[in-house]
Amino acid sequence: MGLEVPPKLALDGAVDGAVGYSGTGSLQGELALHDAAVTIQDTPPLTLDQASIVLDGGHARLAPTLVRTAARTSANRSRLRLSRGAFDIAISAGHMKVAALRAQVTLAAVPWLEQVRRGDWSGQLRYHRDTGTAGWTGSLEVNQAEIPVDGLADPLRIDSARVEIDGARVTIDRLRAAAGKLSFTGDYTYLPGAPHPHRVHLRAADWDAAEVETECLPVLRRGSSLLAAPWAAPRCPIG
Repeated sequence: MGLEVPPKLALDGAVDGAVGYSGTGSLQGELALHDAAVTIQDTPPLTLDQASIVLDGGHARLAPTLVRTAARTSANRSRLRLSRGAFDIAISAGHMKVAALRAQVTLAAVPWLEQVRRGDWSGQLRYHRDTGTAGWTGSLEVNQAEIPVDGLADPLRIDSARVEIDGARVTIDRLRAAAGKLSFTGDYTYLPGAPHPHRVHLRAADWDAAEVETECLPVLRRGSSLLAAPWAAPRCPIG
């Protein structure tokens, strides 16, 4: 079977159940899907071994179920809610590779998380889309992650961090990370639309000034030095 549900979402799989048509012009009933797949905007499918879909008053609701990505990584639980011109996807994961999201174009565009090259995440993600709004929210724990940062000689290695996502706004706290030989803890907030949208607070017990300069070499002007003329150099992200 192939059931097309706007916007650009398709369900495929074996189905059984009962559906009725009410006088109000809507479908009522419950369907059981077996060996099913959910495809969003022509991306590789999310596969479901078994799933239950409830149709009620023009809405379709997928009961919590085990979902696997194209990389065969499993999310512990997923909810899908569809209605005319809108849908919600909620994903809960106890341990999932960030790379598993990259195979899904829609899922890959999670703010900040889309920049992470490798690592694990756990927690909840939710995507809502309707005729007027679209965006992600989430509460995550990120571990053993790596992310490139413009201006640093080495990628940022995140041992652990807690991440809150609210649309384009991102808050990171309980951060334990390192860049090259520089280890630190801290927090970060991105406030879209603010005059200074990036707010960073880092804490470190001991940093060697020469190691700071080495890490910030990509942003130094030719012939300048953080030690000799710090006012003449572009600002280092960890300075």
